[in-house]
Amino acid sequence: MAVAVYESFSSIPDTVAERCSVMAAARFQLSLPWFRNLYDNVYALDASLRVYAVNDEGGHFLAALFCIVPNGRRQLRSLTNFYSLEYGLSGLEKDAPVDDIVSELAKCFRTEGWAQIDFRLLFEGDRVQQALNLSLKECGFAPEWFFQFENWYRNAKASETFDDYYAARPSRMKNTIKRKGNKLHREHTVRIEIIEESGPALNKAVDDYVTIYNRSWKEPEPYVDFMPAMIRLAAREGILMLGVLYVDDAPAAAQLWLCEPDGRSVIYKLAYDEAFKSQSVGSVLSKTLFEKAFVDGRAVEIDYGVGSEGYKKEWLEQQRNMVGVQAINTRSANGVMRLAIRNAKTLIKRLLRK
Repeated sequence: MAVAVYESFSSIPDTVAERCSVMAAARFQLSLPWFRNLYDNVYALDASLRVYAVNDEGGHFLAALFCIVPNGRRQLRSLTNFYSLEYGLSGLEKDAPVDDIVSELAKCFRTEGWAQIDFRLLFEGDRVQQALNLSLKECGFAPEWFFQFENWYRNAKASETFDDYYAARPSRMKNTIKRKGNKLHREHTVRIEIIEESGPALNKAVDDYVTIYNRSWKEPEPYVDFMPAMIRLAAREGILMLGVLYVDDAPAAAQLWLCEPDGRSVIYKLAYDEAFKSQSVGSVLSKTLFEKAFVDGRAVEIDYGVGSEGYKKEWLEQQRNMVGVQAINTRSANGVMRLAIRNAKTLIKRLLRK
């Protein structure tokens, strides 16, 4: 195997770009378009891009890993931040030799002499995470894994309809949605718009989404261009489901779903205007979008992203962990110093717990 390294998106060969497209990769957040939007809108001024592409002996592309190097540091990081929900190998085929691919990457990291590897948002226990743990150790790194988030999700059962699924939801949640929904429709004019394609309707929906988000309980977006660009990107790639609920023509709640080619739907962002909190507009909108996902065949897996909020456990019942790793290079002077500091901090924590 051989590893090629690219330091700009324009230098990535077409063969790699095609395998890392949204349709080929199947996972939006492991695709080249996702990483490009994240880098351009978040990291372009603060870090350099570093993309590793692994090829077999015949030159056939096997997988890519999208990374960044913060300015002025000997540290290799995953191209992720708080907008990201997962990370891993891109363009990976199902029968690809993951252990060999990751081993080759770790050898490359060792040769390049990074003082520290810092990757986030890997699924705990999957084959990439396990291979990475072993390969880093074999190449002279000291990996320290840490828990990041819970991830709530649900795999659909065979021949399951939305009615089957909804009947199994908690009674309290269903009663609230029914009661508040009936009251909302009785006292107001309510409509729900679901946008999936580019065009004027999407432009208005994006503006309404931003309005709702800015009136919600959530912190203002630190990178104001990222979300509008990402929504439009998802529409161009054919994976968008943006639902907006209006009360008397005022935008009240919004949800952004990413419906991937393999039938997996990721509930990426949701928000509601605080003025409509008591009317449960978010839950009313959720029911409509869950039903559409089932009807459209987009409920093979539904994923609620990162976090342990109570409402996620009402809609979805399976859970897995997301982890990160900080791996210090024990063969570099900088790395040895970092390792000593890490060990000292660990010792202090243990002493304080006694």
